[in-house]
Amino acid sequence: IAIMQQELTGLKPLLMERNQETEELLKVIADETLEVEVVKRVVETDEETANKAAQEARVIK
Repeated sequence: IAIMQQELTGLKPLLMERNQETEELLKVIADETLEVEVVKRVVETDEETANKAAQEARVIK
């Protein structure tokens, strides 16, 4: 058991470093998700506009 405790103690700094890296990645993902949502809304609005224009063009024909 003592050997396992020493191994765990030795791994603690690595685990803490990996935990920090994971938190930073999650923050980046959250920020990028917000950016994607903004772009998605713009694309949806453009799509609606294009669909309305296409519908009007069909009516004119």
